[in-house]
Amino acid sequence: MRMTDTTPDSSHTNAYRNIVILTLIWGSSFLLNGLALGAFTPLQITFLRLSFGALSITPILLITGQARRLNHVDWAWLVAFSLCGQVLPLLALAWSQQYLVSGLAAVIFSIIPLFVLLLAKPILNQRITKRKWTGFTIGFFGLLILIGPAALDSPGITLIAQLTLLSSCALYAFSTIMLKRMPQIPPLQITTISLALGAILSPLGIISAIKACQRVVISSTQISDLAPIGAILILGVILSGVGQHLEP
Repeated sequence: MRMTDTTPDSSHTNAYRNIVILTLIWGSSFLLNGLALGAFTPLQITFLRLSFGALSITPILLITGQARRLNHVDWAWLVAFSLCGQVLPLLALAWSQQYLVSGLAAVIFSIIPLFVLLLAKPILNQRITKRKWTGFTIGFFGLLILIGPAALDSPGITLIAQLTLLSSCALYAFSTIMLKRMPQIPPLQITTISLALGAILSPLGIISAIKACQRVVISSTQISDLAPIGAILILGVILSGVGQHLEP
């Protein structure tokens, strides 16, 4: 009888495979946002992305039965997480990409692990070893080199966009720390409810979003004209929905 492969090598292979998949998924976020901005505002992108994400994983939550009854404390945490981990960072990301090229946005976004390291000490009281500080220093100066002094000296709206994107990174890092402090809620339930709440909390009505989609469809003369809608579908279903549950 053939045994199921549960060796360490097999688990490592699965981990590396998921890392590659996650890299491709999250690396495409900036390109997809750029495509979506061709026809939608940052507010519309945020609302539609959260809505499609919630719709894509709600059936999975219901089928798997991973949801548990929530109390008022749970709901308070979920609202805070939805704002810090979904609505505000996604809105900041979409807005900043109106003024930044996708490559620069991707480089700046890679600073999130550095923010997590800095926040882990005061919030989680985690000890930061010399090895971690060394890695932080190398990573920080590496990012400065990749971004370049010209980008840091950019005037006007470009500099504001860079700072806005940095705030998005800080919010994502903070929401990661929040997950360590939250009540014991199933991860799939956290994602589903936070996406749904985000769609409700995002400052945009559903009528505006629907009208924007209708405008794109009506004005399209060829398949490529529908690329902005396709980009938002991928952002919502794959990145905000299914992709959040791949573990390296």
